[in-house]
Order: sequence, then C-alpha cells, then structure tokens
Amino acid sequence: MNLEQLYNKYLEILNFEIKYFNHKPTELRHLIGRLGEFYCAIKTNGTLA
Repeated sequence: MNLEQLYNKYLEILNFEIKYFNHKPTELRHLIGRLGEFYCAIKTNGTLA
C-alpha cells in the first residue's frame, strides 16, 4: 500500500468517525495529525519519519 492509498483510508476513517459516531474534529486530532503527515510526505515525495 502506498502513501496515497493510506492517506485515503485515513480520510475515510476520519469521515466515518465524524458522520456515524458524531465525533467532533477536535476529538480526532490524532487522525488529523497523521493525515497531515501523509499529505506532506506525498506532496514532497518524501517519507514518514
């Protein structure tokens, strides 16, 4: 699985948590932070630390 696929899966999970469990984005900081890491790695052709 590449980073873009992983990014999309995390985004699906985030949206699922918000929509079906009615969680606020502030409760999902860990997922949002990880999405940011994936996004940066994708855009810079880098890797995760």
